[in-house]
Amino acid sequence: MHVLISFIIILNVFLYDYLTTKVSMSFVLTDEITVSILLLAAVFFILSHKKFYINRYEKRILILLTAILLIGFASLLYKKYQPYSVGIKDAIIFFKCFIIYFITRMVFHNFDISLYKNRITFIFKILFYFIFILTIANYFFHIFPADQTSLGFAGQRLFFPHSSRYAFALQMLFVLLFPAFIEKNRIFLLLVLACGLASMKFKYISFAVIEVFLIFAYSRIGRINVKKYLLMSIPILILLGFIVSNQFLYYYSEDAYEFGYARAILTYNSLPIALDHFPLGAGFGTYASFMSGVYYSPVYELYDMHWVWGLTPANPRFVTDVYWPMLIGQFGIIGFLCGLIIIFTFFGLFIRLFNDADNVNIKPYIFSGIQLMLVLLIDSMSDQIYSQNRGVISFFYLALIVNSAYIKKNQQ
Repeated sequence: MHVLISFIIILNVFLYDYLTTKVSMSFVLTDEITVSILLLAAVFFILSHKKFYINRYEKRILILLTAILLIGFASLLYKKYQPYSVGIKDAIIFFKCFIIYFITRMVFHNFDISLYKNRITFIFKILFYFIFILTIANYFFHIFPADQTSLGFAGQRLFFPHSSRYAFALQMLFVLLFPAFIEKNRIFLLLVLACGLASMKFKYISFAVIEVFLIFAYSRIGRINVKKYLLMSIPILILLGFIVSNQFLYYYSEDAYEFGYARAILTYNSLPIALDHFPLGAGFGTYASFMSGVYYSPVYELYDMHWVWGLTPANPRFVTDVYWPMLIGQFGIIGFLCGLIIIFTFFGLFIRLFNDADNVNIKPYIFSGIQLMLVLLIDSMSDQIYSQNRGVISFFYLALIVNSAYIKKNQQ
């Protein structure tokens, strides 16, 4: 089982982009195929009349997801910007990471990932050393192309299509290796973090700053007191603000809007769209989503965005450059708040599991789950990671951790 899980993670995180760009575009359906296979397994699970426990956090999440579903289709029914077939396709893309979470909770309900720590660690430690050696070699021999220069250095991406994908791969490796090395070899974890800095992505730098603090603070964290750690995080947030301020202004300032940057324009127009369609939003497949570009949404012309580079009918490649503005535009203020509450409910679930856990083997896994959600939250500031294969595999791993936590709890 651990080999299967490792293969699924490697396929979706490390090989997905290479296979889709260099081998066949058919591999773009990898995450959908993964969801479909697990969905079939879930059907057999239900037919076998096995019991499946859903906690109160997950019930709240399901209610909020249902609210977004109803809002998205009610908007389409009212405004008719897109056919329902487009709305259904967009809904599948939007919900697939949450679908994979609940299916994995169901299908792998008896799987305890902590029992396979050494075997899984061995696989991903070898993979890290492979990427680390390639990264060092690329600086000297230029085996792979690099992205644009930032802070005086070229952003490394190796065989990934973009340095942000390279950065996520190192973040995922850090999360996967954290449980095995947090107590016995923190220097190794710092090495993993340092390797990811080669991406020169401001989002990764923000993540690394937070993780350096957490690595050395972990042994003192018995319970997570939310109020206490919010106060402690203030100086870290100030430092992060200083680090990312230039990048933020580059994409979201008034100048960025005037220069016609797609990300800035999508962000600025999301609120007017939500207010004009209050309280529902424009509906599935209409704004800043993948399907709104494939089946070009009339909303872009209505709000004079069809001329923007990357948002044109012929070249809609940047329509998915934002996540939260997509929620605001498609589902309105109510849908946006539902999405925000869903993410922080997941944080609440993992904090509760961490505080309740007495088993020393599972606590590092639960903490790594919190770190993974932090990765997703940071990435969502400029990427639709929750709707992509990286979001799918992340929620797959999060569900495995939740299952393992409940197994340990029942053994007490």
